[in-house]
Amino acid sequence: IEAQHSAISSGKAYEKFEEMVSNQYGQIDDAVKVNQPSFIREIVSEKGGFLESYDSTTIGWAAVEMGCGRKNKSDTLDNSAGIEFYHKIGDYVNKGDIIFRYYNSNEGKLEQANKMLNRSFSISEQKAESPKLIYNA
Repeated sequence: IEAQHSAISSGKAYEKFEEMVSNQYGQIDDAVKVNQPSFIREIVSEKGGFLESYDSTTIGWAAVEMGCGRKNKSDTLDNSAGIEFYHKIGDYVNKGDIIFRYYNSNEGKLEQANKMLNRSFSISEQKAESPKLIYNA
């Protein structure tokens, strides 16, 4: 893990990513590299307990709503949009802990995503069993 963190902080991981994109005849636009979101929001837990589940379908559609994907071919992607997850299923969360941080360049789209993300997870008093990983390195 220390080696991975070093590769990220030194920039070597990003250089490797650029190499892989280039090998597949892709390009990384300079505007994408520096595109920062204009708006950032967080979803926090309203109670303490164990993170029981995520509704991945709802989260996926919230991401599309923010510009991470397209509903139609003509839709434009927002390269600044994204969702950060702060906890895994089975983790204990305190009231007020961040569950998601999400961001993009259109505040109206964030408001719609907020409604979806707020209903996309559940907290339980009982510890949920962590899902089995497909691959564990």
